[in-house]
Amino acid sequence: MEGQASSPSLTDGSNIATVRYVTADYLNTLGVPLLNGRGFSDRDTSGTPAVALVSERVTALFDGNPVGKRIAFGSRSMTVIGVVGDIKGEGLDAPNTRGTVYVPAAQLDQIGFFSPRALAIRTTSNPTALGAAVQREIWAVDPNQTIADVRTLESIVEGQISGRKVQTGLFTAFGGLALFMAALGVYGLLSFVVTSRMREFSVRAAMGAQRRDLVSLIVGDSAVWVVCGLVIGLALAVIVSRSMSSLIYGVEPLDWISLLISACVLATVAGIAALFPVWRATRVDPMTVLRAE
Repeated sequence: MEGQASSPSLTDGSNIATVRYVTADYLNTLGVPLLNGRGFSDRDTSGTPAVALVSERVTALFDGNPVGKRIAFGSRSMTVIGVVGDIKGEGLDAPNTRGTVYVPAAQLDQIGFFSPRALAIRTTSNPTALGAAVQREIWAVDPNQTIADVRTLESIVEGQISGRKVQTGLFTAFGGLALFMAALGVYGLLSFVVTSRMREFSVRAAMGAQRRDLVSLIVGDSAVWVVCGLVIGLALAVIVSRSMSSLIYGVEPLDWISLLISACVLATVAGIAALFPVWRATRVDPMTVLRAE
């Protein structure tokens, strides 16, 4: 490999690449972006110099831009003509541990085990309905061609994330239950605090305190409890986030946006749960409470 880095990583698999033989429109069909250089064309045939495209991860093995440099697999040497984006070849929720080298199928020396065996089609119509038409066209050219495992890209993705969706559903259910219990706990705590301080509120009201003064007092005390709970909860979330990050695809261990949204939701729920105790405290006749005492 020309221009190979002096010390490529050997422990994480980044020095290993998967070779794929593809036609000129394959990458464009799947939406893999061209980042540098040029893509394959119909001019890349068996009668022209061997070329290849490398994914972005493979560029880490080169010193500088790999376009124009040569790579070899066994006795086959190819010139890198472009760099394309990485693909999730090992699963949607798995990190990319290896890059990909793309070779034009038209430059294969012979048809063998590693020749292209999959057909990718992009359409704006119903892909399921298109499958039968594609089968008829293929069999019109070669009646003995085997056609199997016709699937949409959405079904492939769904099959890979189905287990995660079940986990997400369970987490959502437990999260909703925890949110309800938290709101119930806030309501119960504030109800107890308001009830235990009802005589104090009555004395304040009898001495001329307005309802807004009582509301400010209760809300201020409630806010202290809510803020303390949020601080402790965020601290615990940061501690356990790394162990949970592998269960939630696309979420970083410290996703501050998610944590901020969660804190806002909990604060809103706590505020709503506190409304009824506050309203009840301002509706009680202070003289009735004092006579009862």
